[in-house]
Amino acid sequence: MSLLYVPGLSRLGYCLRGMGWLSLVWVAICCYFIHEAEAEIMHRKMTEAKIQPKRNTKNIACKNVDVVGDLTPGSLSEYTHCETLKLNRKNISYIANGSFAEVARADVLHLIGNHLVSVHGGMWEGLASLESLNLPGNLIQHLAPHAFANLPKLRILDLSLNQIKEIRSDIWEPENQITLLSLRGNLISHLPPRDEIHKNLNL
Repeated sequence: MSLLYVPGLSRLGYCLRGMGWLSLVWVAICCYFIHEAEAEIMHRKMTEAKIQPKRNTKNIACKNVDVVGDLTPGSLSEYTHCETLKLNRKNISYIANGSFAEVARADVLHLIGNHLVSVHGGMWEGLASLESLNLPGNLIQHLAPHAFANLPKLRILDLSLNQIKEIRSDIWEPENQITLLSLRGNLISHLPPRDEIHKNLNL
C-alpha cells in the first residue's frame, strides 16, 4: 500500500493510503477550501504586519453584506454607512461602473474569493476614500490601463493568488499612493523596475 502526501494539507496532518476515486474527490474539495482560506490568512498577515489604513476609532465594518452575484449601481444602497466593506465569496464576476457610488465612505474593500477575470478603472468609481483594496483568490488575468483610476488614496493593493501574467506601469494613475503591493501566487515571469511600476512601492 503506497503512502501519498497531499500538498496543502500538512497543517491538518492528513495523508491518504491508496488513491480510490472517493479519495480523489475528497482531495479536490479540501484543496478548494484550503486555497480560499490561505488567501484570507495571507492577506491578514500581510496587512497586520506592514501597513494598515488610517482609520478613526468609530470605523464601521460591514461583514455580512446581503449581496450575491454581479454588482450594478444600487446594489449597495443599504450600506452607505460602511467604512470597511467585506464582499468575500459572493460569486461576483462583474462590477459595473458606478456600483460603489453609494459607499463613498469606504476606506477598506475586501473582494476575496470571487470570480473577477479583469480589472478596469470604472469599477472603482465613487471610492475616492479607499485606502486598501483586497482581491486575493479571484481569477484575474488582465489589468486594463488605468485599472486603479478613481482611487487617489489607495495605499494597499492585494492581488495575490490570481492568474496575472504581466504588470505594466500604466495601470496606475499619477495620484495613486500605492506603498504595498502583493502579487504572490500569480503567473508573473517578469516585472519592470520598481520605480517604473510605482515610485513608492514596497513589494
